[in-house]
Formats: sequence, C-alpha cells, structure tokens
Amino acid sequence: MFDKFFNAPWWQISNFLMQGNPPVIVELMAINTIFLMLYIVRKARGASTIRGETLVQVQVLVILANVLLLFQEQIVAAMRSVI
Repeated sequence: MFDKFFNAPWWQISNFLMQGNPPVIVELMAINTIFLMLYIVRKARGASTIRGETLVQVQVLVILANVLLLFQEQIVAAMRSVI
C-alpha cells in the first residue's frame, strides 16, 4: 500500500500544482480557506452551522478530490485495464 506512495512521481505532482495563473494549489487552498472561514464566522456569531462531523467530511472530500485530480492519469489507465 505504501509502495504507491513512495514511488509516486512527486516531481510531476509538483509541476502540476504549480501550473496556471494563479497556480492550481493556490486556487484549491483559497477555496478551502474561504469555506473554513465562513464556518468559523457563522459559529462565532452563534448562527446555526454545519455539524463538526460534516466539516471534517467536507475537508476529507476536498483532500480526496485533490488526490483524484493529481493521480487522474494513473486512475484512468487502471480503470481502462479493468473495464
């Protein structure tokens, strides 16, 4: 399981995250930060917010989406070999 992690093409991932204007990593971090700040402001005001568990689930989904985006080519190739 960890073999895939250690053998991942980290230089390609770095190049991908630095593409664009602004870079993709900055866009993803900005979107994540905005939603997290909205949650904190609503919680500080006492307004009804999403549950803490939901916040964690959203963060996990953001991380999962980033991983799927980074390994898209490998995932598509694996799916083609299975299907």
